[in-house]
Amino acid sequence: KTQPWWVCQNETTTTSNTYYTRRESTLYALVTVWPTNNRLSLQYPQPTSDTEVRMLGLPNPVEWAPMYPTLTSTTRSSSRKIESAGGIVINVPPLTPDIIPCYHAWVFEIRGLANVP
Repeated sequence: KTQPWWVCQNETTTTSNTYYTRRESTLYALVTVWPTNNRLSLQYPQPTSDTEVRMLGLPNPVEWAPMYPTLTSTTRSSSRKIESAGGIVINVPPLTPDIIPCYHAWVFEIRGLANVP
């Protein structure tokens, strides 16, 4: 069972039309518009050195980068290094119709975020 993410419910102000839900320490970003240039920019997730992103339906993790890579710090409550004050850019793999997991919405599973306890 998932629950709303207290930091942000959705990012409809961007072109991504992204909605968030979480289960334990995993954040799910549900995207209803395929990102331009296969790059999905999310403002609110705060990546750490432990962050891993997967697109549900695909076997391997996808590449990502902090939105603001020059901002680094360490939290007091965690030994994980924060890679960004906020924001993550996900490099969505180019998919063909025979391997795309869905045609209407896509879900990214994001683990190891500083702001998802």
